Amino acid sequence: MAGTAIILLIAAPFSQYIAGSPSSLPALLVIAPALLFSSISAVYRGYYEGLSNMLPTAVSQIIEAIVKSVIGILLALWLMPHGIAYAAAGAIAGITIAEFFGMLFLLLRSRFDKNAVNTGGCPPVNSTIKTILRESLPITVAALALNLNPFIDLLTIPGIIDKQGHIHNGNFFYGSYTGIAIPIFAIATTLTAMLGRSAFPEITAAWENQDSRRLTRTLRILFKGTFMVGLPICLGLTALAHPILSLLYPARPAEVYISALPLEVLGLGGVSLIIAGTLFGIFLAIGRVDLQIILMIIGAAVKLSLNLLLINNPELNITGAAISTVICYSVVAIIGLIMLKRIIKEPIKLARFIIQPFIFAFLCAVTAYIGYYHIFIEELYGYPSVTFMGAALNLSMSIAAGALVYLILTMIADRRYIRTFLPARNR
Repeated sequence: MAGTAIILLIAAPFSQYIAGSPSSLPALLVIAPALLFSSISAVYRGYYEGLSNMLPTAVSQIIEAIVKSVIGILLALWLMPHGIAYAAAGAIAGITIAEFFGMLFLLLRSRFDKNAVNTGGCPPVNSTIKTILRESLPITVAALALNLNPFIDLLTIPGIIDKQGHIHNGNFFYGSYTGIAIPIFAIATTLTAMLGRSAFPEITAAWENQDSRRLTRTLRILFKGTFMVGLPICLGLTALAHPILSLLYPARPAEVYISALPLEVLGLGGVSLIIAGTLFGIFLAIGRVDLQIILMIIGAAVKLSLNLLLINNPELNITGAAISTVICYSVVAIIGLIMLKRIIKEPIKLARFIIQPFIFAFLCAVTAYIGYYHIFIEELYGYPSVTFMGAALNLSMSIAAGALVYLILTMIADRRYIRTFLPARNR
């Protein structure tokens, strides 16, 4: 509630003097309550994830995605006659409403669930609040540190590009990059992050019991799993960045043109972001949130320096922000792995878990690329490839071909790891 109030209070000066976009004020005002709803949801999600039950989190996020899409689009269309600023606020209002429905699902599920949060027998309120503040403050600081890079992009991209005198202003470039390239790339990081979160209770248990053998085994499985899931997505996005964006945003060719190359760069350097994200989760699971903060401060310093240097280069422009992000997380990943090696006594042998998935993911991306640009480019089922339907079929078949190659190679080489992630009854 305090956070929501603060957002409402600082929305006007933030939009005017920091973001340099006064027209974003309505959107900032309507998104403020989402903080309250998402905070309540986080309590329930965290509880169930602590029981290694990811289903409530998954279902609530699916509900949020559906509500956000439907309500956001409808409100944006309804408010469009009143101006772009109000249409944007309508789209953002879809997020707030979606957070509310996601929270409502978790509340109702908890009420009727046998594993519901037990609120009986709690210690005195004052004692509970002190405990929560003491234990959550480092995590909160770490969460703020994790948001330094997007904040640096907000502070640097619009201003630097405005000075270069492009046809479109800096906010247009910034909006294209953060509104198209970053969310599409986030598919890979989100999937790997969810995989990691399901393993954190096991990591915490092994760490608390000082079972180094169990801890090392869990970390190896975690890294192997994140590479197997994340690498084909990252390299696939690099191979097919422009056709994917063109298919998803057919009415926004200028934004697609701006975002395609940055997305290719992010995908190519995706392994560093996957490793860094996994390390953040591991340090959180073993109670070393301080290492998260240190890593992100180092990464933010690298990010800020490179943003100022690379975005200023007219030949790189907005792509400089993507390059700086990859380099930033590469530095974070290298330093983080050194820290982890000093904490974990047994070697994880990360190289052996990344080389094979990388080769398979590379072959997957090459197959998809060749399929799109050389095999399926002709007419498909009566639809010329230059039409929307033809392009959709072309892209779908190319992705399916790449995925099939990756699946076959993985099943041949890694059956034992696949069994690790299956339910016990299916092994």
